[in-house]
Amino acid sequence: MKAKTLTSLLLIQTFCLMSCNKFVSLVTPINRTQTYQVTGGQQAFSPLLYEHFSGLTHVSFKINFNANTIYKSPLANEIPTSSVTQVNKLIGFTDCGSLISGPYHNDAFFGWAYFNQQMRIYPFINGPQYANGFNYGAFDNPLAIITPGKDYRYAVDLVGNSYQFTVQDLTTQKIIGSRLVPRTQCSTPLGGQLLSPFFGGSEAAPQNMSIEITIE
Repeated sequence: MKAKTLTSLLLIQTFCLMSCNKFVSLVTPINRTQTYQVTGGQQAFSPLLYEHFSGLTHVSFKINFNANTIYKSPLANEIPTSSVTQVNKLIGFTDCGSLISGPYHNDAFFGWAYFNQQMRIYPFINGPQYANGFNYGAFDNPLAIITPGKDYRYAVDLVGNSYQFTVQDLTTQKIIGSRLVPRTQCSTPLGGQLLSPFFGGSEAAPQNMSIEITIE
């Protein structure tokens, strides 16, 4: 993620958090479908999410990748083992009451990357206990491999002091990926703000892309 772009995005989100009055309580989760879009050469998908939530042990999203999310990365021949250069942020949330996203903070995302003709899904965590502030496990060991154009449910459950990341194929109703990932710094129910998709890593989107997400 480019530092200048991240700083600008955080300033925009902070300003809106103070002035836009768009917090929505998700203690009773809302249903809302939105198509998020990014322009080629940019990283932030729009619209940005600002919804605040608290007191949850479960969050879930129904997500459909448009076919235009299939891309060829300039780094397509590389498989990083300790960097985040190829993992994009799908959707996620800050946690532990934090309203700031970034390395060494308290974020939980679903990550994604198109590599080796596969749309790969990852658990993606920011946290002070992780090297470089990030953890998603090995790049060649994704949580799930999905098919663009199909609907899947992506869920995060609070299990003890860990996040349970789950991907369900809504066509077959089968769970196709599930993984426990240690939480960052707190032991309270989930709480913070939702975070919209972001392309990168260090790369900008190579083309226009769109992803349909329903907050459940």
